[in-house]
Amino acid sequence: MMHPPHPTRLDHWTTPGVTWASIDPSSTRTGVAIWRPPDAVPLLVALCGGSASDPCVRIDRIVELLADLIHHRRVRGVVIEIPSGRVGTGARAGATGHLAIYGMAVGAIRQACLSMLGGAQDQVISVDERTWTRRRPQRSRIALARAIAPELVHRSDPGGDLADAVALGAWWSDQLPLLAAINMATDSHDAGIVRRRKGARR
Repeated sequence: MMHPPHPTRLDHWTTPGVTWASIDPSSTRTGVAIWRPPDAVPLLVALCGGSASDPCVRIDRIVELLADLIHHRRVRGVVIEIPSGRVGTGARAGATGHLAIYGMAVGAIRQACLSMLGGAQDQVISVDERTWTRRRPQRSRIALARAIAPELVHRSDPGGDLADAVALGAWWSDQLPLLAAINMATDSHDAGIVRRRKGARR
């Protein structure tokens, strides 16, 4: 699942020099990758985390760090992973086992991104993990991320948060040409309908 399913504006993602972020949210450590088209390698990666035992305090700290990063890097678009709502296995079992806290973190981070970007739905793309991972195991996603950005995704990432942020961003980059083609086809179809309607009124 992706929301919105067909973003109508893609300039937040494709304009050279404009930065966007891919986010792998968590209630402990949130992975973030910042991208700047047309580069195929992220500009930087970062972990936004909190050490407080109280999950509310921890999540508030993550949101604060993320907001600072988005502001200073002038991020114009965000693609964020959301839970599928199904019980996970393997690496995802821990997240879904604490679904209430994890869901609270995802909701807080997503809402913060919407607020920072003016509430524009096509600037905050939500993608469930089954859609973008295609159920590939985490070890293969980590290998992919290290192949894309070996100097950024280092081995001190035991939870794979940085790796998943990079892999999500790479997946989103691959979707953009297809979405642009869909939008172009939709625009041509709509223009054809308008022309036919105008001709019918004459």
